[in-house]
Amino acid sequence: MEHDSRAWVLPQEGVIYFKERAADPPDPPDGSGHIWLSDGTGSGDDGDVMMERMVGGTVVQNTVHQNSVVAAARGVYVQGVSFVEDGSGTSYTATVEIPAGALVHDIGFTTVVLWDGTSASLIIGDDDDPNGWFTATDLKATNLLVGEVLSAADDGTWGGLDGAYLTTAGRRGRVTAGVDSGWYYGAASEVIFLVTPGAADGSAGRSFGWVKYSVPNFTASTNV
Repeated sequence: MEHDSRAWVLPQEGVIYFKERAADPPDPPDGSGHIWLSDGTGSGDDGDVMMERMVGGTVVQNTVHQNSVVAAARGVYVQGVSFVEDGSGTSYTATVEIPAGALVHDIGFTTVVLWDGTSASLIIGDDDDPNGWFTATDLKATNLLVGEVLSAADDGTWGGLDGAYLTTAGRRGRVTAGVDSGWYYGAASEVIFLVTPGAADGSAGRSFGWVKYSVPNFTASTNV
């Protein structure tokens, strides 16, 4: 089988293989078109499948498939995590990755069945501050009963468990000089949920956490 190192076909398998291109291919002749895989240097983001065709002397280009994290997160994206107490460990961790350029809308947590071991404590934060969003929250009783919700976007749900990233004066989120401010993440980061039982002796608890965010297309201002 011969190919030009960019695309080739295996008819017996019904598969077309592509290699990424660093530049757009030359415009096709009128009445024809082509498809290629972008590496993000030319048109499209890295991993996007692009199509171009010549119609009546006019080049028409479309993105057939958007592969990048940014493209996938246009609009509002919600990533959820789950926790099931099974008596086999003393640390339950779940991480949600936040892409650069994101706006976080909310970080939440709720329990559908109370944890029944010796104890169970939840914190929510990141690599810089493990309880930056919410400090030690009792999942066995008192702090977060069934039907109650922690929500970073609603200070009425904090129950005095707000971390350094939350203040009733209006602050929401981390601050990194020149990079992150409030809900805006200028660099990729994460939200880490950590539940720590007092012993590996419970088997009832079931909880869910989530992060709601978007990656907007920011339009630069015009200076006059």
